[in-house]
Amino acid sequence: MSRAGLAEAAPEPGSYPSYEISAYTVYPTGYQQAVDAPMREAWCVTVTDAGDGWAIRWRARCMNYRGGWEFEPPPEARTGDFLRRCRFNEHAALLRARRAVDDLIVDGLTFAEYVDRFWEGHREKARAVLRKRRRRLFGPRPPQAVEELDTVAAV
Repeated sequence: MSRAGLAEAAPEPGSYPSYEISAYTVYPTGYQQAVDAPMREAWCVTVTDAGDGWAIRWRARCMNYRGGWEFEPPPEARTGDFLRRCRFNEHAALLRARRAVDDLIVDGLTFAEYVDRFWEGHREKARAVLRKRRRRLFGPRPPQAVEELDTVAAV
């Protein structure tokens, strides 16, 4: 491309590119703190501009106006009734997604319950590692001393 071509392609002074947001991801409370949790994405909801309104999607389903989740048919099979039930304006879709995300249940657990179980399992593993290290460094300890150290490790 020549220099003249570059000058012609440059935007006019004072004009800036415009951007249009077409999707949001709504995260459950505590998502950022649960960095090590392997399944944390399962509780995320997307709010997407579907062209005929904004859709709230989660795990191949979309939210209807009653807050329930239903199967989303392919575009050619969507009826007017479906669109009235499952499409929102952008603001309403984001509000509904924020309200619903903390109550989603995956494998019988909300995100908060999943994180609690995940970290409880890690605490037990950390205690076992500490016990092994103590035995290696100091030899066997009387049971009372081990209980005291476990209490300190739990805090």
